[in-house]
Amino acid sequence: MRKISFAVMVVAVGTGIALASSLAIPWFADTAPPAAGLPHKAPNLQGATNLVYLKSNVDTTLVCSIEYYNGAGQWLGPPAPYNTFTIAPKSALAFRPCVVDPGPAAGSGSFVKLDPATGNPVTVNYTGAAGGQEGSQAVKVPDRPRSPDANTPIAWAGVVDTATNGSAVISWVGGPQDVQGANTNFITVFEPNGSRVTLSYGHLLPPGI
Repeated sequence: MRKISFAVMVVAVGTGIALASSLAIPWFADTAPPAAGLPHKAPNLQGATNLVYLKSNVDTTLVCSIEYYNGAGQWLGPPAPYNTFTIAPKSALAFRPCVVDPGPAAGSGSFVKLDPATGNPVTVNYTGAAGGQEGSQAVKVPDRPRSPDANTPIAWAGVVDTATNGSAVISWVGGPQDVQGANTNFITVFEPNGSRVTLSYGHLLPPGI
């Protein structure tokens, strides 16, 4: 499936013209299970929690889209309209790119996504849990598509990929200053004596091209 290049997309708005803007996530690795907590709470937990923060600077609800790519640069989707999400005016969200991870503030709800194996819409029901990292806005940000096994391609991309890492581009119609973003990653090291140390890094998201 050919994707729309949001970097060059021009949209007519009234009598004016609005250009699409974007932020790039150069790389993420999101391998920890849901409700892992920060710092990670299970003594035998392996993996990293990746959080992407997005802050809207506009006074209206902002409609964004996200497109994921694997380490080889192959487009993974999801295709429109299942790649969209919203940010409330002047608000912020923090989402995990590979895991539905609702925290207590997310409450309960549902959203529709495409099944990577079949390409058909499916409803995902969620309930917030202690240790979850996503709020009510973030839990609805589409996750990175993944093959269900090592032999089944992602239906709309034709790519077999089960990884929990990659890159992404977040796009919206508006100015480049409308959204600010950062990417953070947390890894907890458990010592033999039972102590633990959480290592983390973070950086601002550069504009997309």
